[in-house]
Amino acid sequence: MIFTFIVSISSYSQSFDDLSNVNFSELNDSQIDLLLRRAGAQGFNQFDLLKMAKTQGFTQTDINNLDKRFKSALTIARIAESATAPLEDTRLRKQWLDDVEVFREIDSDVFGFNVFRGTSFLSFQSNLNLPTPDDYIVGAGDKLFIDIYGQSESYYQVEISPEGYALLENIGPVNLNGLTIKDAKIRLINRFKKIYTGINNNKTFLNISIGIPRAIRINIAGEVQLPGTYNFSAFNTLYNALYVAGGITEKATLRDIRLYRNNKLISSVDVYKFLTKGDRSSNVRLENNDLILVGPYTNRITIEGAVKTPGKFEFKNNETLSDIIFYSGGFKENASTKKIKVTRIIDDHLKVVDINSDQFDFFQLKTGDKFEVQEIIEKYNDRIIVKGAVYRPGIYSLTEEMTINDLINKAEGLKPDVFLKRATITRTNSDYSTTNISLNLKGELNNPQFNLQEEDIITIFSINDLSEESYVEISGEVSNSGIYPYSNNVSLIDLILTAGGFKDNATGKRVEITRRVSDENFDDEILSKVITVNLSKDLENLNEIDNFKLSPFDQVIVRKNPNFYIQQYVNVEGEVMYPGKYAISSKSDRISDLLDRAGGLKKFAYEKGATLIRLTEFAEPESDVQKKINNLRSLKDKISSKEILSESDVSLIERVDKDLKSLDLEKNSNQNLSSYAKKERISEIVKRNAISNDIPISKSEAIGIDLGSIVKSPGSKSDLLLEEGDVIIIPKKLETIRLRGELLYPTTVRFLPGRSLKYYINSSGGFDNKAKRSGTYVVYANGDVARTKKFLFFNLYPKAEPGSEVIVPKKALKNPIATSQILNFTTGLATLILAINQIK
Repeated sequence: MIFTFIVSISSYSQSFDDLSNVNFSELNDSQIDLLLRRAGAQGFNQFDLLKMAKTQGFTQTDINNLDKRFKSALTIARIAESATAPLEDTRLRKQWLDDVEVFREIDSDVFGFNVFRGTSFLSFQSNLNLPTPDDYIVGAGDKLFIDIYGQSESYYQVEISPEGYALLENIGPVNLNGLTIKDAKIRLINRFKKIYTGINNNKTFLNISIGIPRAIRINIAGEVQLPGTYNFSAFNTLYNALYVAGGITEKATLRDIRLYRNNKLISSVDVYKFLTKGDRSSNVRLENNDLILVGPYTNRITIEGAVKTPGKFEFKNNETLSDIIFYSGGFKENASTKKIKVTRIIDDHLKVVDINSDQFDFFQLKTGDKFEVQEIIEKYNDRIIVKGAVYRPGIYSLTEEMTINDLINKAEGLKPDVFLKRATITRTNSDYSTTNISLNLKGELNNPQFNLQEEDIITIFSINDLSEESYVEISGEVSNSGIYPYSNNVSLIDLILTAGGFKDNATGKRVEITRRVSDENFDDEILSKVITVNLSKDLENLNEIDNFKLSPFDQVIVRKNPNFYIQQYVNVEGEVMYPGKYAISSKSDRISDLLDRAGGLKKFAYEKGATLIRLTEFAEPESDVQKKINNLRSLKDKISSKEILSESDVSLIERVDKDLKSLDLEKNSNQNLSSYAKKERISEIVKRNAISNDIPISKSEAIGIDLGSIVKSPGSKSDLLLEEGDVIIIPKKLETIRLRGELLYPTTVRFLPGRSLKYYINSSGGFDNKAKRSGTYVVYANGDVARTKKFLFFNLYPKAEPGSEVIVPKKALKNPIATSQILNFTTGLATLILAINQIK
């Protein structure tokens, strides 16, 4: 049995399972089509092949490319079934465009390759609303509009017969076949003036136009995407024919497209004239049975690098490198135009030759040449750079015997916070190594002696950049707590006033100032110095404390009055006599006290469904880096909120922004995680009871309470103390059970006392074949959850209650064993059996 299985797998593998060895990018459309036909003969389609490729490790990009190749082959096969193209302006044209859409995705670096692909609005269609050209040749099938106006008026509409005649009423047949529209008009005038005598004395006039042009059949052969025979309007031209044929291939020529008529060469079209000069003179009008022959290219070179349109270009024998540069759009702005490198095949070897700019006009091209236009070298002459505490840091031009003082004047002077004791110059050596030069900036300004050189980088330091940004912080019971910039001589009362003064619940007693310990001889067990100050809220002892000066990084804490309380509220909703908002009167208030104040429960209150929603916090402690970031951002917000910013404020904001950028790179803190399950429970309870209060679900949790015990025994363990923001929800008596998940018919059923959970599951059709029975759980009306327990081989389902929700989860998906895995397993098993037999 194992041998038979291995043989069957092997034969399957040799057919279409082993796709990893096939390079689909190297297969042409006919080979792809052959692959699909063989797959179809064995009962597989393109989607089966894509699935096989995915199981064998093909990336999603490879699979997408493979799918495009399949669609391309199928499209070409479908197009090949029809030998003609639709006439323009018909409903079939949209279908034709859909069929050739696959060729619109092909891209190439061949110059002019995309012009006939239809990837833009350029379709070369003739405008039927224009006057008929004088050189238009009238032929069988043309519908003529003849207008007689002036002294006499008449109108004729006639179609040219297959024999070339126009049959006119009262005139008879007139042979117009092969005449230009101008000559046809002269012939018609000669026939009509026998009837309309006003034509002779210029009182009656005749006008002729092509109302509906005839359909002509054109043959397109050679290097086009869809060669064949096509039907066109006689107004269409050679360019339109190339467009309808899907454009050219990469091997096609655009310099010598030939048009044959009656076995004679009528025109040799050079599309480059149209692409580079807009010359459309070669876009000739087509005639019936014309042959358009697009041959392969003869001479082609490649130009790369700093030109506007790099790619592959055809050239004629008399063209030079200057012509190719013109075709490529010319040099880019950063191109090095002194010389161009060319790689040429000489005696079966590659040789690189430099072509100077004075040779461009007469350098002879050779097919296969590869030109490279290099970009200019990013090397500056006479450049110096200044950074730091100047008003305009940046790049400047070096002048002869230029000093630092000259450079500072160019940079519009030093900033007030400049550090005058030292500046540094980074000098670039001849081997591109650097040397650091330090000097006294103040002395150099007073007595300039140091001459700058090319590529010198001058760094002028700022006092503020050399030290940590100083600030003070005030927190606690003030109106605007936060971070404030430190200024010399700032006092405690200054900071309190800047922060908006005391809040109503503040106390002036025991105001603490925490100061950093910076003395090197200080006791190493002390982390900070704490200073306590007693103030009056109305700041009566202003003069006494005004002399208490703050230091950088001091943190001031204003305490809360221990005997000051703000009203705290809870809510009770649902089946109580007086639902709504209630104030907590004392710290000992419990749920039973709240129910008494709400008038007690209503008749249909469902005690088992009562829920308490309580605010909580799910937050992780901030890292030190994050604290610094928050402090600096708060400092920046304080400064930015001023109506008028001084220069020192602007400078401080710039320094803070710089510090924030460096701290953001250093930060590596984890995101806070919230319990999705708790959010879902609270949301479900709020939705079920139609509560209108704005409950912050992300910061709340649902607590199931035993309301029956609370009502019977106030003050018991079940009777919880109330906290601010608590919401007690007492639903109306429920009589249904909701079932959802992997059941045959999830629904809501009526609750029946004494029935087990299995009864309700059967009421919804029973378990689905994808159900995980042992994972069934019940969410009760108050938010509590009970899961299914296991005893030996039996599932012990939880009890169902009114208003509960039964949820049956889905089994985890199992990855199917791939054919190659089965083959490896069976091969290994067979090898093991053979080894055991040999040991015996």
